[in-house]
Order: sequence, then structure tokens, then C-alpha cells
Amino acid sequence: ALEINPKDINAWVNRGNSLTDLGRNEDSLKSYNKALEFDPNNSAAWYNRGNSLAKLGRYKDAVTSYDKTLEIDPGQIDAHINRGNSLAELGRREDAIESYNEAIKIDPRYAKAWYNRGNNLAELGRHEEAVKSYDRALEIDSGKIDVHINRGTCLGVLDRPDEAIKSFDRALEINPRDANAWYNKGVLLHKMGKIQEAKECIRKARQIYPNLPIPPFMKE
Repeated sequence: ALEINPKDINAWVNRGNSLTDLGRNEDSLKSYNKALEFDPNNSAAWYNRGNSLAKLGRYKDAVTSYDKTLEIDPGQIDAHINRGNSLAELGRREDAIESYNEAIKIDPRYAKAWYNRGNNLAELGRHEEAVKSYDRALEIDSGKIDVHINRGTCLGVLDRPDEAIKSFDRALEINPRDANAWYNKGVLLHKMGKIQEAKECIRKARQIYPNLPIPPFMKE
């Protein structure tokens, strides 16, 4: 398509997308930049450019690209989500939460926005709010293992161990070979004084993923 019309903006964007699929993010960036030379208001080019920059670890530049996307198309929900993800990588968690909140305003049933919001609240130590965000994510999609695990971790921090164990068990119902669920359950059971059950969980976790660290209580 580019041989026929070098100014074909969609062809440049599609070329960038294909290069992204191949993991060639530096090259995809050049294609999106070319599209933007011809149409500086092309929201798809700005959005995909942001994604390539984020994959290259250039999060500050990625945020700028997502900002441009949202100036043109404020309803681009994934631009809000990915902007939040890049802000989180920069340690700007309050700003990230605001981005996820904007996504939720557009679609209150977007589970990913609630989940990412929960993760950032947890990182800020706001565990009660994080649990509520995870609950909203699970109301929408109850099959996401990581949501159950992270919810369980927060409940453990909040000294609500029985609820936390139920979260880990729910994750294991979905995938009995999830090493993180077994491991986190084991650590919490140890805190609850259930030593033998804890050791069994850690053994199961390390059978699945041998590189997991060995907790000190395994040597007792």
C-alpha cells in the first residue's frame, strides 16, 4: 500500500501494528511517527505510538502520546488504562488511579480498570479501598486468578485471614496449578499458626515453580 501512496496514513498505522506484533517496537514507532507527519490528529497513531513507547520502557513519552490521543478522542478507554499503567511504572500512582477512574466513568463494567485501580491502591497501602476495587472487578469477571490472589493478599494485610484464604482457594479452584496462590496461602497459614498446612502449600507451590523462595519456616 505504501508503494502506491506513501501518504496513506492507515497504511503507515497498519504497518506499525504489524511491526509491533513482531516485537519490533523501534520500527513500529517510526511508522506511527510517519503517519503523524501526514495527520497530526490521528488518534490511532498516537495511541499505538504510546503502546510502542511503553513496551520500550519510555513511560514518560508514552504518557505524552496517550495525552495526545485523549485530546483527540476523550472516550478512548484503553488510552486511559494504558496511560494509567505507564504512570504507575513512573511511580505516579495517584495519577494512575485518576486515569483508571476516567476509564471507569466511560465503562463502569470494565474489569481491567477496577483491577489495575486496586493494584495501585494496594501499592499506596490503601488496602480497604483496594479490596473494594477487586470486588468490583470480580463482580464483572469472576474468573481472573490474579484478582483473587491480590484480593487475598490485601485481606491478609488487613488481618482478615479467613476471607484471604477463601480468595486463594477460589484462585486454586480456577487453576489448581497456580504457584502464587499456593505460595501466598502457605505464607498466610503460617501466620495463622497452621504450620503443617502452610508447609504443604509451599511444597505444592515449589513443585509447580521451583524458583520460588524458600520461606524460613520451611526449615523449622
